[in-house]
Amino acid sequence: MTHTIPPSHLQSNSQILRTFEDNYLLLRRIFAPLFNGSEEISLGKNDGQAPLLLKVSERHKYMTIIELNQKISEDKNIPDIFLRLRLYFDARVAEVIAYQGIERIPARYQVKLSRGDTRDEKMQVNLLLNEFLQYIDDQGYRILTTSDSPVTN
Repeated sequence: MTHTIPPSHLQSNSQILRTFEDNYLLLRRIFAPLFNGSEEISLGKNDGQAPLLLKVSERHKYMTIIELNQKISEDKNIPDIFLRLRLYFDARVAEVIAYQGIERIPARYQVKLSRGDTRDEKMQVNLLLNEFLQYIDDQGYRILTTSDSPVTN
């Protein structure tokens, strides 16, 4: 059965939901193997930089959680990039659910300024994901084969 709702009506007017939708489309395009059953992939440019690693941590019928990780520097004071994402296949949205040691991003009504939360933290971290994915796409990152991967000890 085909949908009778025009595609133009399916996009949300909410900025955060539009960001979730854009993130899903970018993830689907850049990391297609994860949507087709792969459990782990590496992306890079063969320029000596550490690859971007993506790993499926949970896979369900309508939802998958993936972890995105990239080592930035050997310096212990500079943390790796780490984002945990939840992808909803039925709604076609992706959201950041954890990042850089923050395991739970509070909803707007759960924000406690005394704890250091910001009212738009969820929006900001999802915009960061969106910009990061666009950067990966623009810079020509590609899926690395085992022969492309740098040797690690």
